[in-house]
Amino acid sequence: MKKQLHWAILPISISILFTSSLSARDTVSFAAADIDGGQSIGPEVRGALNLPDGSGPFPAVVLLPHCHGFQSRNVQNDWPDVLNENGYATLTVDSFGPQGQDTCEGLPRAESRTKQATYAVGALNFLASRNDIDPKSIGVMGFSEGAFVINNMIAPASSQRGWSNKFSAAVSAYGGCRRLNLHKPEDVPIMILAPEYDKRLVGLCISTAAASSHIHLHVLEGAYHGFDNSNMSGTKTDNAGNQMSYSSSATSDAQKFTVQFFDAHIGKNRGQKLERNVMLGPDQANEALRQWVSSNSARLCALDTEDFAEALMDIVEEWVDDKKVVPEMTVSKFKAKFMRRKSC
Repeated sequence: MKKQLHWAILPISISILFTSSLSARDTVSFAAADIDGGQSIGPEVRGALNLPDGSGPFPAVVLLPHCHGFQSRNVQNDWPDVLNENGYATLTVDSFGPQGQDTCEGLPRAESRTKQATYAVGALNFLASRNDIDPKSIGVMGFSEGAFVINNMIAPASSQRGWSNKFSAAVSAYGGCRRLNLHKPEDVPIMILAPEYDKRLVGLCISTAAASSHIHLHVLEGAYHGFDNSNMSGTKTDNAGNQMSYSSSATSDAQKFTVQFFDAHIGKNRGQKLERNVMLGPDQANEALRQWVSSNSARLCALDTEDFAEALMDIVEEWVDDKKVVPEMTVSKFKAKFMRRKSC
């Protein structure tokens, strides 16, 4: 039986909307907003507002939870603490409460993600209305389900057309990247945090970023889906078949990369150019292998078929070890024989 979330939403007071006298952590509420125009449409959504020290106006980040929802430690404590320490306000969105649940379990996926996007836009408008938030310096960060919302409905081309307020940066952690092929250089800047062993999702994220000149990517070594869930012990599998495991080192790296990215787009180092870290996906890796064979054809074509195949397997193994290509990249003897015939 699904666990139902029951809570009463109090009306938003003028003091919540327009003062900066809140404590460091406060529960607030705001109206969801139309993703096509950014106008308030309802329902009311609960959020956890976390403010850094000082009087502002602060840059801010909207946090969109994974399937375990609003009360998860990573979005209630861990990420707000890191971002607050670096000068960012955070607003964690209760993505499933307005849908009558505290997790995503059993919700229709496409419909729920559309609703979650309206909650994210509502959170954006709420923050932009406050005098202690810089309305031009608001980012969004999503985890798994929240990352799907960003990648599918916030980051792609023209998603923010017509909005009176706009996200100025986005970070997507262990979400699917299928619709990011629609992302254009003029869209909201985005960084993908892709766990190396997130087998169902990482390959397409890598390929999408590799084919782009503007999407930033960090492949987190040795990490699985949900790597930043410090409550998790051992390795588990979620209801979508993703293998999950906590990694303190991957979490630390992700926090560092995230702060650097937000600093460069909405924070203290605005305008700083960040180095893209792109691992080649399967298609790009095969093309790189063809180019390598072509560049070394004089040496390789002097080898017999067995040695030719061995040379190809050696270079691919080297690329995998150096994190230049996806771990799934392999060369069979049949493939090597075919490449030798085509190249020599």
